[in-house]
Amino acid sequence: MNKTRKKTRKKAFQQISVLAAMVAVAAALNAVNVLPASAAGRCSGGLASLAGCLQENMDHMNDQSPGNAPMAAPQSGKNQHRSSSQDVAGDCADGDAEACYTLGMKFFRGEDEFKQNYKQAARLLKQACDGDHLESCYYLGYMQANGLAMKSDYKAAGKLYEKACSGGVGGACTSLGMLHDGGKGYPQSFEKSAHYFEIACKLKNNYGCFDVGVAYAQGEGVKKSYQQAFKYYNQACDLGHGQACNNVASYLNDGQGTKKDEKKAL
Repeated sequence: MNKTRKKTRKKAFQQISVLAAMVAVAAALNAVNVLPASAAGRCSGGLASLAGCLQENMDHMNDQSPGNAPMAAPQSGKNQHRSSSQDVAGDCADGDAEACYTLGMKFFRGEDEFKQNYKQAARLLKQACDGDHLESCYYLGYMQANGLAMKSDYKAAGKLYEKACSGGVGGACTSLGMLHDGGKGYPQSFEKSAHYFEIACKLKNNYGCFDVGVAYAQGEGVKKSYQQAFKYYNQACDLGHGQACNNVASYLNDGQGTKKDEKKAL
């Protein structure tokens, strides 16, 4: 197959994936009575004109109700948010990676009017990741590692974590370190795991700071140092990691890696 045909097929597949997700958007909006019944029927009938269908019904919401009476202004931000869900779906179909991420995370978490749907989430997050939205790559890697809507594949997850980590997503660096630590998708290497934990910590990820603290406390992949462990536990604690705060208190109480200070330990 020549390159032109491959590109054409890839583009068509991406468009179908987004349109399929938009079908689910239409169904979710219909479930909470945002779209009139007749409009929902048209939107669920096929993929070819779905983007236009959703736009048509956005116009309908701003025009009049099924009873031909002007629609009342929403009493809260809820209906406004629902309308914006259609806007996000349309933006995603137009290739906006941030919009695909936003919609994908709604399906991932089951937020607002969207029922949790990992399959739809994976399609949208892949679309966003392909558009270099790095947070999407991180969550897609998490889904790949944990077998959510796809077969668990640590090696593939690692590639996604690598892309996100190199772009500054701290959580991805921590997850990448965990794969190296456990020998999942990579040969086990405490040196590499500590390396990625430290990168994550520099990116203000509290789990990364805590894990590199553990590495120094146990001498795994780095030279054992309670002073360094205390330093990283402190950073993790400042970033909201509860167990790290407990470790800091223990070190202060025992004078391990720092000057003993029972008052500060309390």
